[in-house]
Amino acid sequence: MAIILCEYAANLTDAPKIQVFASDINERAIASARGCQYDESVAVDVSPERLRRFFVKKGYAYQIKKQLREMILFAPHNVLRDPPFSKLDLVSCRNLLIYLARDTQEKVLEIFNSG
Repeated sequence: MAIILCEYAANLTDAPKIQVFASDINERAIASARGCQYDESVAVDVSPERLRRFFVKKGYAYQIKKQLREMILFAPHNVLRDPPFSKLDLVSCRNLLIYLARDTQEKVLEIFNSG
């Protein structure tokens, strides 16, 4: 998502500052994500242009370049217990809602709509 936002902002004359909050309830998942490292098979799914622009090859892996990593704040966060971040322009719950019961899904959506 940070790559797409960065690409879009590059086409704007007055681009906003982009800050991505990446959160998960699992602290080990956050620690892994914070490394921003992917094995070399990522080259199958990422275009050569994006690999060149946003990644650095390190041995048998690719790491997101520092400039892009600095746009992302990784934090453990439980949507149901912790208050949501405020003043968000976009919320993406990739793979979150599918793990929740319908009533809990509705509660999460209400939380984000009120923030």
